Parts: sequence; structure tokens; C-alpha cells
Amino acid sequence: LESIEFLFRTLSVDNIIELWARAILERKILLISKHPALLNHIAMAITSLLFPFKWLNVLIPILPKTFKDYIGAPVPFIIGIPPEFLTEKQPDFSF
Repeated sequence: LESIEFLFRTLSVDNIIELWARAILERKILLISKHPALLNHIAMAITSLLFPFKWLNVLIPILPKTFKDYIGAPVPFIIGIPPEFLTEKQPDFSF
């Protein structure tokens, strides 16, 4: 319940609906925040909004730096990262 509160205090209703739609359609969701606790709460809230369904794909609320290549995975995911990950040189995942 606390995670849902964080979600609605942090994001607009339009953004929440967009996240819900992406989750229900099993799309990639990349959360970006400098606050690790917020990443965790938002990721858990998104999965809670799917009830009665369950998120059975990759869920990494706070991605460790050593696993940043997972962002290029060809599977649906909910992954949280700090903004610094975006300023570093990213590997080329285009084919």
C-alpha cells in the first residue's frame, strides 16, 4: 500500500496509466531516479497494479552498475537505474 502511495505522489495519472499499459502489454519499463528507495517503491507499485495478474518477467528495482548491460536485454523488464547510467557510454545494441 505504501508503494502505491509513492507512485501517486510521484507521477501524474497519465504517466501511471502509461506504465500500467506498458506492464500489462509486457513491454520494457526503465525507471530512472537518483533516489534508490523511490525506484524500489515505484517498481513494486507497478507490479501491484497488475492484480489479478502477475509480472512474471525480469524485475530489478535497483540495477547494480555491474549489470547495466541488462538494459539491452530483448525481453520485457522493469528495471530501475540512477541517472548516472545514462551519462556513461552505453554499448551499441542495434542490429
